[in-house]
Amino acid sequence: DGTQAQQFELYRRSYVAIKLVFPNAIIGGPSLANYDKGNTTLWLNYCYQNHLIPGFVAWHELGNADSNIPGVASDIAYFKGLYHGYPGFTATKFLITELVGNTCWLQPGSILAYLKYCEDGGADGSMKGCWNDVTTNTGPTPGQNTCFNGGLDGLLNASDGGKRAAYWAYRTYADGILNRVATTTDDPNMVALAS
Repeated sequence: DGTQAQQFELYRRSYVAIKLVFPNAIIGGPSLANYDKGNTTLWLNYCYQNHLIPGFVAWHELGNADSNIPGVASDIAYFKGLYHGYPGFTATKFLITELVGNTCWLQPGSILAYLKYCEDGGADGSMKGCWNDVTTNTGPTPGQNTCFNGGLDGLLNASDGGKRAAYWAYRTYADGILNRVATTTDDPNMVALAS
């Protein structure tokens, strides 16, 4: 229930305390629940003014409309440009700490689009989000959060371990990373990934 100023002060105090004990610790943030250009920009300004060099910049990309997904690349590019504009801010990571919204987490096309635009924007990593599995109305965990129901964050059916379409989207993406080839389309909402 604190203010933004209190949030930033908590970050500063935590940063200083951790660095005193573990000088090589990598500390970053703010890992906000959604892309928030204004708040993250203020946080970066605060870090710069207080000599706190973030080892990573992180946020969530959870837009539930497929038309929002292409913006992920420009969100990453914005923060990369802003970060590198601060004198003394050196190499960092740009992480999407929760990816794919709760209305499209089982849709392979949306999943691959998110991953493609993270790749296009130069994200250093992304993490899959967990959601309440409203597709399961029977079995041991109807409607339970996929972080805790034994279904590998919703990639597997919690009741029988069967692989869902989302599993195959992530698996296919991962299998192709080392041999990725450039692709283009005329429509940013039409995604092409090839390996």
